[in-house]
This record gives sequence, C-alpha cells and structure tokens, in this order.
Amino acid sequence: MHRSLRALGAVMLGISAMAGPSLTVAQDAALAREQFAQGEHDAAAAAWEARLEVNPFDPADLNNLAVAKAARGDYQAARELLQRAVRLAPGREDIAANLARLTDWMDRQRDGIAPPGAHPALQQPGARVVPPEPPAPWPRRAAAGGRG
Repeated sequence: MHRSLRALGAVMLGISAMAGPSLTVAQDAALAREQFAQGEHDAAAAAWEARLEVNPFDPADLNNLAVAKAARGDYQAARELLQRAVRLAPGREDIAANLARLTDWMDRQRDGIAPPGAHPALQQPGARVVPPEPPAPWPRRAAAGGRG
C-alpha cells in the first residue's frame, strides 16, 4: 500500500508539472489577446513572437502574430505569416479567410481599386480610390476678386 501511494504521488506530480506549463501558455495567449484588444499591438506582437519561439509551427499563433503585424502596418510580413499558417493548417478556414482578406486588400491598395461597398462613383471602371491631388491654390489676386 505504501508503494502505491508513493507511485500515485509521483503520477500526480507529473500531471501537475504537465498542467503548469500549459496554463502558462494559455495565460500568455490571453495576455497577448488582451494587449491587442487594448491597442498595444507592439506588445501583443512581441508576445506572439515569444510563443512562436517555443513552437514555430503553431498556425493559430502565426495567425495572431499576422493580425498584430497588420495592425502595426507591416502588411507584407502579415501576409507571409498567414501563408505559412495556411500551409501548416490548410483546413483552418478562419486563417485562409484572413489571408484572402489581407491579400485582396493589399491588391486593391496596389491597384487603386475601391473595396466592395464603396461609393458608386468609386466603383466605376478606371475610378481611383484616392482622389487626385488638389489643384494649386489660386493666386492671391484672383482669390480676392481680382483686386490686388
């Protein structure tokens, strides 16, 4: 009986040791999500990068880092991370959808195409998303009604 208790104690220690790191990993993820939600995109990105140092093949962490990088304006890095995540988890529709949305947005920015739902005038063929530069200001004399 004494041996059984010792063996059970060893098993319980092994289980708690295994549960400890996973709780920390879950807490790390929760903290990174909270930082992102509060607009602390740099801190969130650093947290996701730290998680990826432990497991560089986690598609969810790659996705989350991509979202943080996109929020910081690093769209190319975000797209590369999403492409890697899709290769690692081709069945994850949420990650594939993020990649498709980001790629579509980047292509539209590059080509100057209005997004779906934009004002009808911007959806005409050849319409520019960004309006042209405004004309140069009129000379002071002309703006004052020609009286110099």
